Amino acid sequence: MRNIKNNSLGVNKKFVRSTIIGTILSAVTIILMILIGSLLFLLSGKYPLEYLNYIMLGILGIGGFIGGYISARLNKSSGLLIGLITGLVIYLVILISGLGTSFDTITMLTLFKLIVLILTGAFGGILGVNKKEKLHIK
Repeated sequence: MRNIKNNSLGVNKKFVRSTIIGTILSAVTIILMILIGSLLFLLSGKYPLEYLNYIMLGILGIGGFIGGYISARLNKSSGLLIGLITGLVIYLVILISGLGTSFDTITMLTLFKLIVLILTGAFGGILGVNKKEKLHIK
C-alpha cells in the first residue's frame, strides 16, 4: 500500500488535489448552467425576475453537489469533510469574485448561498465516498 506523505500542516496532497479538482469542475458546471439558463431566458422572451434568486440557488446547489461528489470520489475517504470544504471553497470563490466586481453588500442571500453550497457539497461528498466503484487520481 502506498503511503501518502503529509506536508508540514498535516494535509495530504491527495486531499488538496481532489478539493481543487472538485472546485474547478463545480465552477465549470455552474458557469455552463448559468449560460444555458441565460440562453433559455433570452429565447423564451420571458424574464421571471422574481424567481431569479431561487433559480440561482438551485444552480449553486447542483454545482456544489457535483463538486463535493467529485472531490469525495477522488479522495476515497472523508466524504463529509471534503464535501464541506469543497462547498466552502466554491462559496469563497463566488464571494470574492462577486465583491470584486460589484459594490453590493453582503445580504441574507449571501448567507443562503453559503448554506446551500456547504450542505449540497457535504451531501455530494457523502454520496461520492459511498459509491462502490472508485475513481483513481494519479
